[in-house]
Amino acid sequence: MRQPLSVVALIILLISGLAAAVLVVPAATQTASPAATCRLSVTEALQAGRIVNERKSYAFDSKIEAPKVFAYLRGGSRPSNAEVTTHMGKHLLALEDLCRELEQTPPTTTTAPPTTTTTTTTEPPPPIGFPNAANTGPTGTLTSSTGSFAVTTAGTVIQNRLINGCVEVLANNVTIRNSHIRCNSVNSAYGIRDIEGNSGLLIEDSIVECVNGVAGAGGVATTGGFTMRWSEVFGCENNVWVERDALIEDNYIHDTIPYNPQTDPHTDAIQMPTPTVNVTIRHNTVYGGYIDQSNFGNSAITTGVSTNVRVLNNLLAGGGHTLRCPAEHDTDFAWHDNHFSTIFVSTVGGFGPIDGNCQFFPHSGNVMHETGEPVG
Repeated sequence: MRQPLSVVALIILLISGLAAAVLVVPAATQTASPAATCRLSVTEALQAGRIVNERKSYAFDSKIEAPKVFAYLRGGSRPSNAEVTTHMGKHLLALEDLCRELEQTPPTTTTAPPTTTTTTTTEPPPPIGFPNAANTGPTGTLTSSTGSFAVTTAGTVIQNRLINGCVEVLANNVTIRNSHIRCNSVNSAYGIRDIEGNSGLLIEDSIVECVNGVAGAGGVATTGGFTMRWSEVFGCENNVWVERDALIEDNYIHDTIPYNPQTDPHTDAIQMPTPTVNVTIRHNTVYGGYIDQSNFGNSAITTGVSTNVRVLNNLLAGGGHTLRCPAEHDTDFAWHDNHFSTIFVSTVGGFGPIDGNCQFFPHSGNVMHETGEPVG
Protein backbone atom coordinates (compact mmCIF):
# COMPACT_ATOMS: atom_id res chain seq x y z
CA MET A 1 0.00 0.00 0.00
CA ARG A 2 1.33 3.42 -0.87
CA GLN A 3 2.24 5.92 1.81
CA PRO A 4 0.32 9.21 2.27
CA LEU A 5 1.74 12.43 0.83
CA SER A 6 4.53 13.66 3.16
CA VAL A 7 5.05 17.19 4.42
CA VAL A 8 8.26 17.32 2.38
CA ALA A 9 6.33 16.40 -0.78
CA LEU A 10 3.81 19.17 -0.11
CA ILE A 11 6.59 21.70 0.43
CA ILE A 12 8.22 20.54 -2.84
CA LEU A 13 4.85 21.06 -4.52
CA LEU A 14 4.71 24.58 -3.07
CA ILE A 15 8.25 25.39 -4.23
CA SER A 16 7.62 24.04 -7.73
CA GLY A 17 4.44 26.08 -7.86
CA LEU A 18 6.40 29.20 -6.96
CA ALA A 19 8.98 28.45 -9.65
CA ALA A 20 6.30 27.96 -12.28
CA ALA A 21 4.79 31.30 -11.29
CA VAL A 22 7.91 33.27 -12.35
CA LEU A 23 6.72 34.97 -15.51
CA VAL A 24 8.48 37.79 -17.33
CA VAL A 25 6.62 40.91 -18.40
CA PRO A 26 8.18 43.77 -20.38
CA ALA A 27 9.55 46.58 -18.20
CA ALA A 28 7.09 45.77 -15.42
CA THR A 29 7.36 45.43 -11.69
CA GLN A 30 6.20 42.16 -10.20
CA THR A 31 5.20 41.40 -6.64
CA ALA A 32 5.87 37.79 -5.70
CA SER A 33 3.22 36.37 -3.39
CA PRO A 34 4.55 33.25 -1.69
CA ALA A 35 1.91 33.56 1.02
CA ALA A 36 -0.89 33.42 -1.56
CA THR A 37 0.76 30.43 -3.23
CA CYS A 38 1.01 28.75 0.16
CA ARG A 39 -2.71 29.26 0.72
CA LEU A 40 -3.39 27.66 -2.67
CA SER A 41 -1.31 24.65 -1.58
CA VAL A 42 -3.50 24.29 1.52
CA THR A 43 -6.57 24.22 -0.72
CA GLU A 44 -4.96 21.60 -2.98
CA ALA A 45 -4.05 19.47 0.04
CA LEU A 46 -7.65 19.61 1.25
CA GLN A 47 -8.90 18.56 -2.19
CA ALA A 48 -6.35 15.76 -2.44
CA GLY A 49 -7.51 14.41 0.90
CA ARG A 50 -11.22 14.79 -0.02
CA ILE A 51 -11.64 17.00 3.05
CA VAL A 52 -14.80 19.04 2.63
CA ASN A 53 -15.27 20.21 6.19
CA GLU A 54 -14.90 18.90 9.72
CA ARG A 55 -18.11 16.84 9.32
CA LYS A 56 -16.91 15.11 6.14
CA SER A 57 -13.20 14.65 6.63
CA TYR A 58 -12.28 11.26 5.27
CA ALA A 59 -8.51 11.73 5.61
CA PHE A 60 -8.70 12.12 9.40
CA ASP A 61 -8.56 8.89 11.40
CA SER A 62 -10.30 10.73 14.22
CA LYS A 63 -13.22 13.02 13.53
CA ILE A 64 -12.42 14.69 16.87
CA GLU A 65 -9.21 16.27 15.65
CA ALA A 66 -10.67 17.62 12.41
CA PRO A 67 -12.49 20.65 13.96
CA LYS A 68 -9.27 21.66 15.75
CA VAL A 69 -7.30 21.63 12.51
CA PHE A 70 -10.04 23.54 10.66
CA ALA A 71 -10.14 26.16 13.44
CA TYR A 72 -6.40 26.72 12.97
CA LEU A 73 -6.83 27.04 9.19
CA ARG A 74 -9.49 29.72 9.83
CA GLY A 75 -7.07 31.80 11.91
CA GLY A 76 -7.61 30.28 15.33
CA SER A 77 -5.06 29.00 17.81
CA ARG A 78 -2.76 26.12 16.93
CA PRO A 79 -3.59 22.72 18.44
CA SER A 80 -0.70 20.92 20.09
CA ASN A 81 1.19 18.21 18.23
CA ALA A 82 -0.21 15.67 20.66
CA GLU A 83 -3.75 16.59 19.60
CA VAL A 84 -3.09 15.93 15.91
CA THR A 85 -1.97 12.39 15.06
CA THR A 86 -3.11 11.70 11.48
CA HIS A 87 -0.82 12.17 8.48
CA MET A 88 -3.14 14.67 6.82
CA GLY A 89 -3.62 16.64 10.03
CA LYS A 90 0.13 16.98 10.49
CA HIS A 91 0.56 18.01 6.82
CA LEU A 92 -2.07 20.73 7.14
CA LEU A 93 -0.56 22.05 10.38
CA ALA A 94 2.89 22.23 8.76
CA LEU A 95 1.49 24.06 5.72
CA GLU A 96 -0.47 26.49 7.90
CA ASP A 97 2.65 27.17 9.99
CA LEU A 98 4.55 27.96 6.77
CA CYS A 99 1.74 30.17 5.43
CA ARG A 100 1.63 32.23 8.62
CA GLU A 101 5.41 32.66 8.56
CA LEU A 102 5.31 33.79 4.92
CA GLU A 103 2.48 36.22 5.68
CA GLN A 104 4.75 37.93 8.23
CA THR A 105 7.48 38.40 5.58
CA PRO A 106 7.23 41.63 3.51
CA PRO A 107 6.68 40.94 -0.19
CA THR A 108 9.65 41.37 -2.53
CA THR A 109 9.62 43.16 -5.87
CA THR A 110 11.75 42.50 -8.90
CA THR A 111 12.07 44.31 -12.21
CA ALA A 112 12.63 42.18 -15.30
CA PRO A 113 14.11 43.55 -18.56
CA PRO A 114 11.88 43.14 -21.61
CA THR A 115 14.05 40.41 -23.18
CA THR A 116 14.67 38.29 -20.08
CA THR A 117 13.20 34.80 -19.91
CA THR A 118 13.23 32.39 -17.00
CA THR A 119 13.32 28.63 -17.45
CA THR A 120 12.82 26.38 -14.45
CA THR A 121 13.36 22.64 -14.58
CA THR A 122 11.92 20.60 -11.71
CA GLU A 123 10.88 17.06 -11.13
CA PRO A 124 7.11 16.70 -11.56
CA PRO A 125 5.29 16.77 -8.21
CA PRO A 126 3.66 13.58 -6.97
CA PRO A 127 0.11 13.03 -8.24
CA ILE A 128 -2.30 15.26 -6.36
CA GLY A 129 -6.03 15.35 -6.67
CA PHE A 130 -6.45 11.64 -7.46
CA PRO A 131 -7.32 8.91 -4.94
CA ASN A 132 -4.57 7.11 -3.06
CA ALA A 133 -4.09 5.14 0.15
CA ALA A 134 -4.28 8.32 2.24
CA ASN A 135 -7.78 9.37 1.17
CA THR A 136 -9.58 6.06 0.60
CA GLY A 137 -10.58 3.21 2.88
CA PRO A 138 -11.92 3.08 6.43
CA THR A 139 -11.05 5.25 9.41
CA GLY A 140 -11.39 4.77 13.14
CA THR A 141 -11.77 1.55 15.11
CA LEU A 142 -13.04 -1.53 13.29
CA THR A 143 -14.71 -4.52 14.95
CA SER A 144 -12.91 -7.71 13.92
CA SER A 145 -14.54 -11.00 12.91
CA THR A 146 -13.33 -14.19 11.24
CA GLY A 147 -15.21 -16.22 8.67
CA SER A 148 -17.01 -15.71 5.36
CA PHE A 149 -20.74 -15.10 5.25
CA ALA A 150 -23.71 -14.32 2.99
CA VAL A 151 -26.04 -11.32 3.30
CA THR A 152 -29.63 -12.40 2.68
CA THR A 153 -31.67 -9.50 4.10
CA ALA A 154 -32.46 -6.50 1.91
CA GLY A 155 -31.24 -3.18 3.29
CA THR A 156 -28.50 -4.68 5.47
CA VAL A 157 -25.76 -2.24 6.51
CA ILE A 158 -22.30 -3.62 7.31
CA GLN A 159 -20.27 -0.87 8.93
CA ASN A 160 -17.02 -0.38 10.85
CA ARG A 161 -15.94 -4.02 10.40
CA LEU A 162 -12.67 -5.83 9.86
CA ILE A 163 -13.83 -9.02 8.16
CA ASN A 164 -11.27 -11.81 7.83
CA GLY A 165 -13.32 -13.59 5.23
CA CYS A 166 -15.36 -13.05 2.08
CA VAL A 167 -18.85 -11.56 1.69
CA GLU A 168 -21.53 -12.85 -0.68
CA VAL A 169 -24.45 -10.51 -1.36
CA LEU A 170 -27.79 -12.22 -1.99
CA ALA A 171 -30.15 -9.29 -1.40
CA ASN A 172 -30.95 -5.82 -2.71
CA ASN A 173 -29.79 -2.49 -1.27
CA VAL A 174 -26.92 -3.81 0.83
CA THR A 175 -24.42 -1.25 2.14
CA ILE A 176 -20.81 -1.99 3.09
CA ARG A 177 -19.30 1.09 4.69
CA ASN A 178 -16.06 1.94 6.48
CA SER A 179 -14.88 -1.67 6.56
CA HIS A 180 -11.87 -3.78 5.60
CA ILE A 181 -12.54 -7.15 3.95
CA ARG A 182 -9.58 -9.56 3.82
CA CYS A 183 -10.70 -12.47 1.65
CA ASN A 184 -8.48 -15.55 1.46
CA SER A 185 -8.59 -16.15 -2.26
CA VAL A 186 -6.94 -19.58 -2.53
CA ASN A 187 -10.24 -21.06 -3.73
CA SER A 188 -10.81 -18.34 -6.34
CA ALA A 189 -13.12 -16.49 -3.96
CA TYR A 190 -14.23 -12.87 -4.26
CA GLY A 191 -13.98 -10.32 -1.49
CA ILE A 192 -17.47 -9.02 -2.30
CA ARG A 193 -19.51 -11.19 -4.65
CA ASP A 194 -22.91 -10.06 -5.95
CA ILE A 195 -23.67 -12.08 -9.07
CA GLU A 196 -27.35 -12.94 -8.60
CA GLY A 197 -28.64 -9.83 -10.37
CA ASN A 198 -29.35 -7.86 -7.20
CA SER A 199 -29.42 -4.06 -7.25
CA GLY A 200 -28.53 -1.20 -4.94
CA LEU A 201 -25.20 -2.48 -3.58
CA LEU A 202 -23.21 0.41 -2.07
CA ILE A 203 -19.53 0.10 -1.11
CA GLU A 204 -17.88 3.17 0.39
CA ASP A 205 -14.87 4.08 2.53
CA SER A 206 -13.72 0.47 2.53
CA ILE A 207 -10.81 -1.80 1.60
CA VAL A 208 -11.24 -5.07 -0.28
CA GLU A 209 -8.06 -7.15 -0.17
CA CYS A 210 -7.33 -10.52 -1.76
CA VAL A 211 -5.15 -12.38 0.73
CA ASN A 212 -2.86 -14.99 -0.86
CA GLY A 213 -4.03 -13.75 -4.26
CA VAL A 214 -3.99 -16.43 -6.95
CA ALA A 215 -5.33 -16.84 -10.47
CA GLY A 216 -9.12 -16.62 -10.35
CA ALA A 217 -9.22 -14.45 -7.25
CA GLY A 218 -11.44 -11.40 -7.39
CA GLY A 219 -11.94 -8.29 -5.29
CA VAL A 220 -15.43 -7.00 -6.14
CA ALA A 221 -17.62 -8.86 -8.65
CA THR A 222 -21.12 -7.66 -9.55
CA THR A 223 -23.66 -8.42 -12.25
CA GLY A 224 -26.31 -6.00 -10.97
CA GLY A 225 -26.42 -2.32 -10.10
CA PHE A 226 -23.88 -1.00 -7.61
CA THR A 227 -21.91 2.07 -6.54
CA MET A 228 -18.37 2.05 -5.16
CA ARG A 229 -16.62 5.17 -3.94
CA TRP A 230 -13.75 6.25 -1.67
CA SER A 231 -12.52 2.65 -1.45
CA GLU A 232 -9.33 0.68 -2.12
CA VAL A 233 -9.12 -2.72 -3.87
CA PHE A 234 -5.92 -4.69 -4.44
CA GLY A 235 -4.17 -8.05 -4.56
CA CYS A 236 -6.49 -9.93 -6.96
CA GLU A 237 -6.44 -11.26 -10.52
CA ASN A 238 -9.41 -9.03 -11.35
CA ASN A 239 -9.73 -6.35 -8.70
CA VAL A 240 -13.15 -5.25 -9.97
CA TRP A 241 -15.51 -7.12 -12.32
CA VAL A 242 -18.55 -5.10 -13.36
CA GLU A 243 -21.31 -5.74 -15.91
CA ARG A 244 -24.09 -3.19 -15.60
CA ASP A 245 -25.68 -0.15 -13.92
CA ALA A 246 -22.62 0.91 -11.94
CA LEU A 247 -20.81 4.02 -10.78
CA ILE A 248 -17.16 3.51 -9.78
CA GLU A 249 -15.88 6.83 -8.50
CA ASP A 250 -13.01 8.18 -6.36
CA ASN A 251 -11.37 4.80 -5.67
CA TYR A 252 -7.79 3.53 -5.51
CA ILE A 253 -7.62 0.24 -7.45
CA HIS A 254 -4.14 -1.22 -7.84
CA ASP A 255 -1.62 -4.07 -7.51
CA THR A 256 -3.17 -7.06 -9.23
CA ILE A 257 -1.34 -10.37 -8.70
CA PRO A 258 2.01 -10.84 -10.50
CA TYR A 259 2.09 -12.79 -13.72
CA ASN A 260 2.73 -16.53 -13.36
CA PRO A 261 3.43 -18.46 -16.59
CA GLN A 262 2.11 -21.67 -15.04
CA THR A 263 -1.35 -20.25 -14.33
CA ASP A 264 -1.28 -17.49 -17.00
CA PRO A 265 -3.58 -15.00 -15.25
CA HIS A 266 -4.96 -12.18 -17.41
CA THR A 267 -5.04 -9.56 -14.73
CA ASP A 268 -7.12 -6.39 -14.95
CA ALA A 269 -7.64 -3.77 -12.28
CA ILE A 270 -11.15 -3.26 -13.71
CA GLN A 271 -12.70 -5.71 -16.17
CA MET A 272 -15.93 -5.17 -18.08
CA PRO A 273 -16.96 -8.23 -20.11
CA THR A 274 -19.29 -8.49 -23.10
CA PRO A 275 -21.89 -7.09 -22.72
CA THR A 276 -21.48 -4.19 -20.30
CA VAL A 277 -24.31 -1.69 -19.91
CA ASN A 278 -24.58 1.70 -18.16
CA VAL A 279 -21.24 1.91 -16.37
CA THR A 280 -19.34 5.07 -15.45
CA ILE A 281 -15.75 4.91 -14.18
CA ARG A 282 -14.87 8.39 -12.98
CA HIS A 283 -11.99 10.00 -11.08
CA ASN A 284 -10.26 6.87 -9.84
CA THR A 285 -6.62 5.90 -9.63
CA VAL A 286 -6.44 2.59 -11.52
CA TYR A 287 -3.11 0.80 -11.85
CA GLY A 288 -2.81 -2.41 -13.82
CA GLY A 289 -0.17 -4.93 -12.85
CA TYR A 290 3.38 -4.02 -13.83
CA ILE A 291 6.66 -5.30 -12.37
CA ASP A 292 8.93 -5.13 -15.41
CA GLN A 293 8.81 -5.76 -19.17
CA SER A 294 8.73 -9.51 -18.60
CA ASN A 295 6.04 -9.39 -15.92
CA PHE A 296 2.98 -7.23 -16.45
CA GLY A 297 -0.76 -7.70 -16.53
CA ASN A 298 -3.39 -7.29 -19.21
CA SER A 299 -4.65 -3.78 -18.43
CA ALA A 300 -5.75 -1.21 -15.91
CA ILE A 301 -9.20 -1.12 -17.55
CA THR A 302 -10.45 -3.53 -20.20
CA THR A 303 -13.83 -3.39 -21.92
CA GLY A 304 -16.01 -5.62 -24.04
CA VAL A 305 -19.05 -4.75 -26.14
CA SER A 306 -20.53 -1.73 -24.39
CA THR A 307 -23.72 0.29 -24.13
CA ASN A 308 -23.35 3.66 -22.41
CA VAL A 309 -19.94 2.98 -20.86
CA ARG A 310 -17.81 6.00 -19.94
CA VAL A 311 -14.21 6.19 -18.64
CA LEU A 312 -13.70 9.74 -17.37
CA ASN A 313 -10.97 11.68 -15.58
CA ASN A 314 -9.01 8.75 -14.15
CA LEU A 315 -5.31 8.38 -13.36
CA LEU A 316 -4.21 5.24 -15.23
CA ALA A 317 -0.98 3.22 -15.53
CA GLY A 318 0.39 -0.30 -15.80
CA GLY A 319 -0.75 -3.49 -17.46
CA GLY A 320 0.05 -4.28 -21.11
CA HIS A 321 -2.17 -1.75 -22.85
CA THR A 322 -3.28 0.37 -19.91
CA LEU A 323 -6.70 1.05 -21.45
CA ARG A 324 -8.17 -1.65 -23.69
CA CYS A 325 -11.20 -0.47 -25.64
CA PRO A 326 -13.91 -2.65 -27.24
CA ALA A 327 -12.92 -4.60 -30.33
CA GLU A 328 -16.40 -3.96 -31.83
CA HIS A 329 -16.25 -0.36 -33.01
CA ASP A 330 -20.01 0.27 -33.31
CA THR A 331 -20.49 -0.05 -29.52
CA ASP A 332 -21.37 2.89 -27.23
CA PHE A 333 -18.13 3.63 -25.41
CA ALA A 334 -16.18 6.85 -24.73
CA TRP A 335 -13.06 7.92 -22.85
CA HIS A 336 -12.37 11.53 -21.89
CA ASP A 337 -10.01 13.59 -19.68
CA ASN A 338 -7.94 10.69 -18.39
CA HIS A 339 -4.34 11.02 -17.20
CA PHE A 340 -1.86 8.32 -18.23
CA SER A 341 1.12 8.05 -15.91
CA THR A 342 4.69 6.81 -16.40
CA ILE A 343 4.92 5.84 -12.73
CA PHE A 344 5.91 2.27 -13.74
CA VAL A 345 7.43 2.58 -17.20
CA SER A 346 7.97 5.29 -19.81
CA THR A 347 5.38 3.66 -22.10
CA VAL A 348 2.70 3.81 -19.34
CA GLY A 349 1.92 0.09 -19.88
CA GLY A 350 4.13 -2.68 -21.16
CA PHE A 351 2.81 -2.13 -24.71
CA GLY A 352 1.55 1.44 -24.40
CA PRO A 353 -1.18 3.61 -22.87
CA ILE A 354 -4.03 2.48 -25.18
CA ASP A 355 -4.70 -0.33 -27.65
CA GLY A 356 -5.47 0.15 -31.33
CA ASN A 357 -9.24 0.10 -30.80
CA CYS A 358 -9.43 3.22 -28.62
CA GLN A 359 -9.00 5.65 -31.56
CA PHE A 360 -12.36 4.54 -32.97
CA PHE A 361 -14.35 5.85 -29.99
CA PRO A 362 -15.17 9.39 -28.84
CA HIS A 363 -12.27 10.78 -26.83
CA SER A 364 -10.87 14.15 -25.80
CA GLY A 365 -8.73 15.74 -23.11
CA ASN A 366 -6.66 12.60 -22.44
CA VAL A 367 -3.05 13.45 -21.54
CA MET A 368 0.21 12.12 -20.20
CA HIS A 369 0.04 12.90 -16.51
CA GLU A 370 3.65 13.99 -16.12
CA THR A 371 3.98 16.12 -19.27
CA GLY A 372 0.49 17.08 -20.41
CA GLU A 373 1.12 15.66 -23.90
CA PRO A 374 -2.08 14.44 -25.58
CA VAL A 375 -2.94 10.75 -25.70
CA GLY A 376 -5.08 9.43 -28.54
